[in-house]
Amino acid sequence: MLKLISELVELGVKIPKEIGIAGFDDTEWYKLIGPGITTVAQPSHEMGKAAMQKKSRHG
Repeated sequence: MLKLISELVELGVKIPKEIGIAGFDDTEWYKLIGPGITTVAQPSHEMGKAAMQKKSRHG
């Protein structure tokens, strides 16, 4: 991701005005880099817990 951003900046591409960047896992370091990046959180622990609770209720 950092390589992509640095290449785009080097080419003079304006992020996010000319191009949008999306990532996953919503890691903290995304907040540290300059241009805005859209991220999606994947709370796998909570998702697994919810799945097991559903399974327990429905056999």
